[in-house]
Amino acid sequence: MVDRKEKEEHEESKHKPVPCQHCSASYEARQIQEHAQNCNMRPKQCPYCELELSHDKYMEHIVLCGSRTEQCPKCGKFIRKADWMLHQESSCGLNATEEFKREGADKVAVTDL
Repeated sequence: MVDRKEKEEHEESKHKPVPCQHCSASYEARQIQEHAQNCNMRPKQCPYCELELSHDKYMEHIVLCGSRTEQCPKCGKFIRKADWMLHQESSCGLNATEEFKREGADKVAVTDL
């Protein structure tokens, strides 16, 4: 048998409805943490523009935002935001292009596409 006080404490700590901080839907206290981690309204930050938006709008936003281009100050090419890190890691494609020319390759470097 569980005494009444313990039962009330259990009900209060585990089963009391708690509103989600992101979407305001109510869940039992024992379920709210899991819901908050998967809530479609939880905020996510865009890696390209740092805008914070809800998870349900995140994918659509990063596809569009990542498609924007910015001119590389080193090589002058316009690079998609989504490809910026790869472009920088490849030394702006300058080294890869020079390497192909030196070897006499008749192929186009991936960075030139």
